[in-house]
Parts: sequence; structure tokens; C-alpha cells
Amino acid sequence: MPEVPFDMEMSILEASGLKCPVCKGAAWTVSDESALCLSCAVTYPFDDGVLRMDGGQKDPTSEFYATLGASHFVDATFAENPVIHCTTRRYRLFVDEQFPKANGSLLDFGCGDGRLSLWAAEKGFSPVVAIDSNLASLKSLVAKGRHCGLSNLLVISCNVTNPPFAKNHFDAVLCFEVLYYLVLSLGRIPALALPHSLLKPGGVLVLSEMSRYGRSLVDLTAMDMTNVRALVESGTRWEKSNTDRLEVFQWSPAELKSDCQQLGLQIMRESGVSPIAGIFDFAWKFTSYPLRPVLDQRLQRIIEELDEQTSEACNLARNILLALKKT
Repeated sequence: MPEVPFDMEMSILEASGLKCPVCKGAAWTVSDESALCLSCAVTYPFDDGVLRMDGGQKDPTSEFYATLGASHFVDATFAENPVIHCTTRRYRLFVDEQFPKANGSLLDFGCGDGRLSLWAAEKGFSPVVAIDSNLASLKSLVAKGRHCGLSNLLVISCNVTNPPFAKNHFDAVLCFEVLYYLVLSLGRIPALALPHSLLKPGGVLVLSEMSRYGRSLVDLTAMDMTNVRALVESGTRWEKSNTDRLEVFQWSPAELKSDCQQLGLQIMRESGVSPIAGIFDFAWKFTSYPLRPVLDQRLQRIIEELDEQTSEACNLARNILLALKKT
């Protein structure tokens, strides 16, 4: 698969509002190997197509996901992971409703391996800028974008708590399952202010955050009483891998909506991700043969239909989805 043409890379870089983390300059020159800041002469390399503006450093979230071998969201089938499949399906339906037509630039803030970055690039937003701190996930996104022939996609590894962009720049910002990693170190309002600050006045921010009580419902189904107690008592839980764990904060729907309004974000539409797929997934894993059903297309249709009937922005939703306008 050929590389993205040099001149197209340059035009995307200029249109992305990219600012040098060192000097805040916005003038660049690009080669196949790197982007050079013309103001301070600092060079940022491309690593398998990912623009490295992270200084080679890892934050706790990227280190945690490195132990999991990066995120695996793109093209996850129902049989491979019912939760990821149903959640991604719900996300795409929601963003399609908010953006019937592509219009201008879009930032995927904390993109993971890019399930929504790819949606935006295929939809026709330009440029689509995808940022995260997990390099393995970003390299996967670049490879997928090249395979799909997407030349309007710029992928950057950076510290998302200090994103290297001009303020008030993007026409749309997507921020899905990101901020709950940042609240305990930054605070609720400062974490939410990060994607808000990069959006143009009148632009649309689409936000998804895990819902405190919906997540506790799924944990209760899995008999994870440590996390159930923590969520109900303090709004925090532990994300766990085989070798590590990471404490995160999860809003209640009322808290999240109040914080958005405090920042001047007008709620245009709200919805939710049903806990059905998560509850089913735990039940399926802990059911022994011959009672465990086959994850076939018939069962997929049933779970998707149940999922659609319970996708409301209620306290027991697994995630809260908000479409917000910056006033």
C-alpha cells in the first residue's frame, strides 16, 4: 500500500491547527520521515505513519493499555466481542444522527485504535485528526487508514492533557470513553475543558462517558463487588489487566450534564449505551456447555434488538451519549 502523498500530508498538517509543543509555533515543513517546526527547528518523527509529539514518554493510561496489547475496537465482530460490537454500532448510529453530512475539520480526542476516526474519514470530514497516547493503537489506525485509501487522516501520538492544537479550531470533536481516565488527576471540569477548548464556537462535541450506576450494574452481574462498592460510594472503579490496574472516575448522568452546562455546552441530544450487551457477555462467559449459546447471527440480531430498546440516557445506561453545541 503506497504512503499518503507528501503534498496531501502537508495540507492536512496546515489545516489541523497543529502547534509545536515547545514553542507554540504553527509553521511546518514535512518530509517522509518527520515534521519540522519552522519557528524553533524541533523535529517530530513519523513512526509507521504516526506523528510522534509525545517525547517518547508514556502516561499511566498508555502504560496500562500497553499491558493489554493496545485497544481492539476496529471491526470487532459480535462473535469476537459482543460488548465492543454493540457499543461501536450504537456509537456509529449516534454520530450519524448528529452529522448527516460531513462539514469541515474533526478531532477524535483519545481515539484508541480509531473506530470513530475511520467513520469520520469515510464520512468525508477533512482533515480528520486522531490523537491518543497509545502508540500501538495508533499504528493500527494508520495501517487501517492506508488499507482503506484514506488520505484525509492525520494520526498523532501526544499527551492528551496538553494537546498540541490551536484553541477554538475544530468544527467537530469526538470524545468517547476518554475523560474518566483524567478526572482523578485533573478534576471533572478541567478534564471536560480539554476537548471543549479545541472546538470552534458553534461547533459540536459528541461525548460518551461510562455511567456510574450502569457500570456498577454490569460489575454486579460479574460479582465484582469491590468495584460495585467503590462506584456507589465514591464514583471510582479499578480497570484491571492481568498484571496492572488503573483507578478511574465515572460520572453520574446528572453530574456530567451539569458539568457540560457549566462550561457553556448546550445539550442538543442525549442517548445511552444499553447495559444489555455487557450483562449478556458476562453471563455467556460464565455459562458452561451445553447451555452456552453459539454467538451466531440469529443471537446477534436478538441482542441488537434488545440493545436498541434500552438505549436511553438513564442512570442505568452503561454509557451516556451527549451531542453538545459550544455556545
